[in-house]
Amino acid sequence: GQVFDLTVTVESAVETGATLIVTGGGEALVNERVFLVEGVNRFPFQLTASSDGLISFQAQIIPDAAAGDVFDQNNALTAFSQVVGAPRILLVAQNQDEIANLAPALLQQGLQVDLVEPAALPLSLATLSDYQSVVLANVPARELGPRRMELIRTYVRDLGGGLVVVGGPNAYGPGGYFMTPLEEALPVEMQLRDQERLPQLTVMYVIDKSGSMADTSVGGIPKVELAKEAILRSVALLNPLDRVGVISFDINAQQVVPLTQADNQVEIANQVARIRASGGTDIFAGLLAMSQVLPDDPGQLKHVVLLTDGGASPEGIRDLVTEMFEEHGITLSVIAIGEGYAPFIEELPQIADGRFHYAFNVDTIPEIFTEETVIATRAYIVEEPFFPALTSSSPILSGISATPGLQGYVASTIKPTAEQILVTERDDPLLAAWQYGLGRSVAWTSDATGRWATDWAGWPDYARFWSQAVRWTITEGATQNVEVRVVQDGETARIVVTAVDGDGNFINDLDMGANVITPPDLETLPIELEQVAPGRYEGTFTPENQGAYFVRIAGAADEGDAVAQTSGWVLSYSPEYRSFDGDPDYLQFITGLTGGAIVENPASILARNLPVSPTSQPVWPILLLAATILLPFDIAVRRLVITRADLQGLAASLGFGERTARQPEARTSSAAALFAAKERASQSIDQPPASESAVRETPASAAQAPAGQPTPVAPASQPDQPAARPAPRPGADRSPTSAGRSTASTLLARKRARQEDDES
Repeated sequence: GQVFDLTVTVESAVETGATLIVTGGGEALVNERVFLVEGVNRFPFQLTASSDGLISFQAQIIPDAAAGDVFDQNNALTAFSQVVGAPRILLVAQNQDEIANLAPALLQQGLQVDLVEPAALPLSLATLSDYQSVVLANVPARELGPRRMELIRTYVRDLGGGLVVVGGPNAYGPGGYFMTPLEEALPVEMQLRDQERLPQLTVMYVIDKSGSMADTSVGGIPKVELAKEAILRSVALLNPLDRVGVISFDINAQQVVPLTQADNQVEIANQVARIRASGGTDIFAGLLAMSQVLPDDPGQLKHVVLLTDGGASPEGIRDLVTEMFEEHGITLSVIAIGEGYAPFIEELPQIADGRFHYAFNVDTIPEIFTEETVIATRAYIVEEPFFPALTSSSPILSGISATPGLQGYVASTIKPTAEQILVTERDDPLLAAWQYGLGRSVAWTSDATGRWATDWAGWPDYARFWSQAVRWTITEGATQNVEVRVVQDGETARIVVTAVDGDGNFINDLDMGANVITPPDLETLPIELEQVAPGRYEGTFTPENQGAYFVRIAGAADEGDAVAQTSGWVLSYSPEYRSFDGDPDYLQFITGLTGGAIVENPASILARNLPVSPTSQPVWPILLLAATILLPFDIAVRRLVITRADLQGLAASLGFGERTARQPEARTSSAAALFAAKERASQSIDQPPASESAVRETPASAAQAPAGQPTPVAPASQPDQPAARPAPRPGADRSPTSAGRSTASTLLARKRARQEDDES
């Protein structure tokens, strides 16, 4: 009901109208039209706190369309505020009869109590952190599920929340707490160390491995894999002298693990790992295989756990189960998965003194298996009258000198670092407490109802006892004297803690740390806080995802001062959207680094006024490639000689030979005429000048000579001239070699004559 101020600061680049919306705790608190001026705008509001705890406030600004908003990512911001009131307690019970006396007692002591069933327990750490302590009254693990148990552990260990677990037939070991996050947070463990008190037990697991068992659960794990994990977890809970066996079945049965001692866990795990889902479903085949080995086992107690997800024919099954129970004392429990199971299997546990479990959420199969294993031992639930015995003083029993008697409890084992306050006549822990991480937890192994605590309901100190037990789990020092802020600085976030005492003096020399719960996987990030000023401590971390961050700080000093506080912080959007101003210094740095310039006028961005920088481009790779390609052609031009005959051969191969063969005579006549002309030219060049009569006489005389006889040439009239060479005989052959030599000598003579003319 307290009135407080909430101020929304909006930075705008233009003047515009807008709508401002503020929500808190899921409710609309403000919806107003506002006018934004250029620059910083502040809008204060007076609000009334309607609830306590961490409340999330979100402010959203919606500018008019004319404003031309470019980025809407930075138009909303979220913040947390912690409203402190009377301690809020979350009381969880599956049956309202379990808390019929407990809830009024807590209300009588001034505590705010919210009652919920296990399925309604919050799945959000933010919602759970609204409570200072959580009380579980006889709640089985399978009703909570793995996710909620992990949240409870994180809530206690990392946020400093409180936890009180009240016992009953469905809590602790019989409730399937073994090897769960809930067991980690408690000061007691489920496995009994005094094994002599336990009768020897033989457990046979009959597991359906049909093809449908390969289907995955909500967590993406195949059902057959959950069944295998459940077997191993149950085996770990057994006495080392207990015996265990595993039979798998589809349409046939297979003995996966022959009956062996439970301490052979490695061998059992290796054999169970070989189970693969395939085939159909025949429950009778699996139970028949069990009936052939289990009756002869020497165990004092014999129990069968049947797991199936399919239908089957009831023929022969009822009779077999009845025979095993009546003649051999073998009890049977059934775990049905999904909605496809045969209805008749619900009757089997009634025949064989067992229990039927419907695993709607298959992720709870391991908890159901351990629950069955514990109940089968018949040693965890102790029902006998006794008076609690005090072993150590505690604020929980402040002002209480004696307690009434009880009729029963759930056996467990105290953890080494826990405080055992009350014990039973068998020295089993009845009331235990310890510090777990930043939080505290209390274990009460009896119940709070008329089942075992009949005399407690009318006890005058009943309300005082439970109030002090719950208040002890609420961490001292979580007051308004500790201020926790988270300031974002670039890519990092800085945690700033200011601690003062009740008189306003700074608290120094604290050994302080913080746990940051990061979204979305709720991972814990431990941060060391260092003192940087009087009463001021700081530490940094790097936020990686948008969302809500929860910060739990705790510190203590040698003098006894202690502080603790829970706070929240939200990373709404990336830092680049936080400012729309430019960064001229950074732009100047870039231009100076690259030799550029800052352009004020966008039209001049294409101006060619930048300095020209000569550059060189190597061309040798191109030239080397060209030389490599041309080298073979260069060698071919130098080394290869193509003759006329080669060309003629090429022409013939291309089909030109036929055309040449059609005109042999014409080509022969032409060749003969050319040779005759060549001969006459050589004779006229080689003979010296003579009289015209002599020149003309030679052919005439030759013409008159009889055919076939040579005609002598008349000697010249001048005796000093050499005689002319005889004319060649008609038809005489001249070799091409001699003709070529005459032509060469003629050309040489002409060349010499030209040289002489040039010299003269």
